[in-house]
Amino acid sequence: MSRQINFFTHPLDAPGLHAFLLKTLPGVRVLPQEGGPAHEMVLRPPDLDAPDRVACLLLVPLWAWDRLVMWDLPGGRLRVDQRASPVLEYKPRRYDPAANVVTSGRLYWSYEGAVEKEQERQLNRLFQWVRAHSIPTPFDRRWRILEHGSRNGCLLDYGFGLPYQPSPPWRAE
Repeated sequence: MSRQINFFTHPLDAPGLHAFLLKTLPGVRVLPQEGGPAHEMVLRPPDLDAPDRVACLLLVPLWAWDRLVMWDLPGGRLRVDQRASPVLEYKPRRYDPAANVVTSGRLYWSYEGAVEKEQERQLNRLFQWVRAHSIPTPFDRRWRILEHGSRNGCLLDYGFGLPYQPSPPWRAE
C-alpha cells in the first residue's frame, strides 16, 4: 500500500502538523533518509521544530523499530530500504521569509509488507489530517496547502524548476 501526499506549510502551520505526528505515532524515532555511516544510523527522538535544517527524515513508528532493513552502501554507509521497512518519509517544507516562498513537503509510505489494522489506522489518520487541514492548490490539485500558507499569501515552489505559483485564498472545504 503506497501512499503519498504533497503539501505546503507556513511556519505557523508546522507546530500543529508536528504535534499531530507525535500524538498519532507515540514513541516515533527518526533516521536520515539519505543514509549515513553506521554510527549515525541510530534511532533518535525527532526534532521536528527545526524543519529547515533537515532535507528528509524517515519516521519510524515504535512498532517498526525491529523491522528495519538496511542496505550496505560503499564507504561503510547504510541506508534504510523504504520498501522493505515500515517507515514514513517526511520531507519538511523549506520557507524563505524574505521572499515569502515555501517549498513543498510530503509524507510518503512505500512499505510493501503487511501491517496490523491499528498500525494502518495510525498511518491513515496522518494522511487524513493533512487533507482535513488543507485545500488543494489550483495549479496542481495533487498538492495541498495548509491554512497559514494560504492566508499569508505565500508563493509556492513545487520544486521542478517551475515559476513560483501564488497560494490560493483560504476556504475551508
